[in-house]
Amino acid sequence: MTSPQRILFIDDDPDTLALCANTFRKNGYIVQTLLGCEDLLEFVERFSPHLIFMDHNMPVICGTDAIKLLKSHSNSNHIPVILFSAEVTIEQLASECGADAYLKKPFRMDTLIDATERIALID
Repeated sequence: MTSPQRILFIDDDPDTLALCANTFRKNGYIVQTLLGCEDLLEFVERFSPHLIFMDHNMPVICGTDAIKLLKSHSNSNHIPVILFSAEVTIEQLASECGADAYLKKPFRMDTLIDATERIALID
């Protein structure tokens, strides 16, 4: 990486967010986390992430609806989004909402990092 890449993790589980954030920060990424999708578009505009990891099962706004929202706005539709969830139908959910990739929970952290490296992260 030439400059630190910004990654946003969105999940309603603070333990998952802390584990992901710590792992990615140790690997040189700039990381922000959100416990839900409220004010998502404004946050994304301020942080300008290169990649978003989005949980599906969250209160208020589910991850798939949030991905549809991101993909429908010109300021955020170019940002790759990886849906990560324990849902059995995650592949179908990812396809229906326009996610760029998906990752089934539970996962190993090296799998999460590999998924990040497979997605083209460009400034």
